[in-house]
Amino acid sequence: MHSHEGHTHDEGHTSDALKSESKIQSFWYIMTPEGEMHEVGKFNFAKHEKLEILSKYESAKKRAVDEPPPHVKLMKKMAIADYEPASDSGNMRFYPNGRLIKSLLERFVNDQVKEYGGLEVETPIMYDSHHPSMESYFNRFPARQYNINTEGKQLFLRFAACFGQFLMANDFQISYRNMPLKLYELTRYSFRREQSGEACWSATITGIYDA
Repeated sequence: MHSHEGHTHDEGHTSDALKSESKIQSFWYIMTPEGEMHEVGKFNFAKHEKLEILSKYESAKKRAVDEPPPHVKLMKKMAIADYEPASDSGNMRFYPNGRLIKSLLERFVNDQVKEYGGLEVETPIMYDSHHPSMESYFNRFPARQYNINTEGKQLFLRFAACFGQFLMANDFQISYRNMPLKLYELTRYSFRREQSGEACWSATITGIYDA
């Protein structure tokens, strides 16, 4: 868990938002199952080695890797997936073996969520950056999105599907009898512009479960 101070966002300029994001001063805490808050630097990790590894990884904000992880060789050997050199960093192509694995996982997730009562929807892959709801989202969550300028509009390719569901639900006439409203989307096409070294053989958010 962490909090931020000193964040500003220049609307319409993702790079400015990310520059300001890099200047954020963060404070990191560990919350115990009993609800007690501890500063990361003062927490006793003696019995929580994996939590210590995770906390150091998150607080360091280092996403680039020094060497390929072990699964890279395995994915190549089993012809599961590879980067598409004609695309941008982090975008992958899935061979028949990989597509089969993905489709089986998608089927499993869909079955599980529908059994829970989820209602599957589908939302657009691009949105107007200056739509009031989108501007509000960017003010809070700047991201490295792909931008498209067309006919006087500044559009972006979505990096998540949740705001599409929020916009959809906003137009519903919902009664307390409909709550909780269990909408979800298993999106195969969401995009985040990765920096070099960040996406080491993991897809650029090409399949996300959003609910």
